Amino acid sequence: MTRLENPVKGAGVGAAVTLILQSSSATVGMVITLAKKELITLGAGIAVMFGAELGTCSDTLLATMKSNRQAVKTGVFHLFFNLICIIIGMLIFPWYVSFIKSISGGAAIEQQIANAHMLFNIGGVIVFLPLISVISKMLNRLIPEKSDLQQSPAFE
Repeated sequence: MTRLENPVKGAGVGAAVTLILQSSSATVGMVITLAKKELITLGAGIAVMFGAELGTCSDTLLATMKSNRQAVKTGVFHLFFNLICIIIGMLIFPWYVSFIKSISGGAAIEQQIANAHMLFNIGGVIVFLPLISVISKMLNRLIPEKSDLQQSPAFE
């Protein structure tokens, strides 16, 4: 468990566990239980939580694979959103862990992990909200209408 202190390794474990369980909530719940039993540190718990956020994208991508354009755009956005948020989280990892400790006061480690999870998701929304129209246009270009694909010379 001490190896999970490395944010990249912790995120890798979180993503792998979530891929298997198909539930980021279950992965975060396991992290909280491990932390409560003092088997994982706050930093390791946050790293695994980041990975769980990435692992949960597999559900959405699998569900949208053979679906309509809007569903595929939703799956791609979910992946893009989580990747960008995780990259930002990894870049500021030591400061994020310290920030969570400072705002959590004397709260138990399980509450600190829950705080980190909630603030991570709220922070992602705050970062992405002003960019929705730009991202929508980007996804429309990236994932064209089926009629556009059929008219393209590359598909003839």
